[in-house]
Amino acid sequence: MPAPRAFADLRALARRASRRPDEADDLLQTALLAALESGRNDLAAPEARRWLSGVIRKRATFDARSAARAAVAKPAGMRLNPTPRPMPRGLP
Repeated sequence: MPAPRAFADLRALARRASRRPDEADDLLQTALLAALESGRNDLAAPEARRWLSGVIRKRATFDARSAARAAVAKPAGMRLNPTPRPMPRGLP
């Protein structure tokens, strides 16, 4: 587990990289889980901290792009598949 200071530094980085504090905690948790899954045991080592910083930055960028794509794909209050309206009478 990272030392308390290393953890605080990584959390601060996650807060800067995300838009909301709860997203920052999720980013940090995702990065720590990725480190454990990849076999990184000494998370307080400088190279592990650099690796974790990269994971946090890249994941924050990915999440921001995904949110932007979702906002463009379906604007608020707009349905993608509107119900077809009947043709007005008197038109061919």
